[in-house]
Amino acid sequence: MPYRPKYFKAQELVPKNVFERNATGDIFAMFDENLLIDMDTIRELCVEEYGKGTYTIINNWHVDGQFSQRGLRTDPKVGAPNSPHRSGKAFDFDVYQVKNGKSIKVDAEKVRVLIRGNSDKLIAVRRMEKDVNWVHVDSVIHLFNP
Repeated sequence: MPYRPKYFKAQELVPKNVFERNATGDIFAMFDENLLIDMDTIRELCVEEYGKGTYTIINNWHVDGQFSQRGLRTDPKVGAPNSPHRSGKAFDFDVYQVKNGKSIKVDAEKVRVLIRGNSDKLIAVRRMEKDVNWVHVDSVIHLFNP
């Protein structure tokens, strides 16, 4: 049985069409299990760093939000053709902390620094995208011949 994240629901990880098509299947089996574990760990690190009430948004289409392709990516018009999102090996997300009852987006670079500083607690994250205002993590390792 695949790992079931503690903090993320299936609809947060896949687009609406995938969620509806697989309502009786195990959506979590579509993802790198160790990356799902790392996403839970990253959320816990963020709560420790930014306080209780801190939350993470991957996809939010299910609450009428704008994001639907930040976990498993199925739309061929979004992202690179060989993106690790297409094989369940990447996530884009934002972190929000709650201060005085208001949600404030945490700067993505601060989250990347937090992740790098705790890389010993992660088992799958191998890459992060830089210079973007969201956080991208993936578990892709590239082999090459020099």
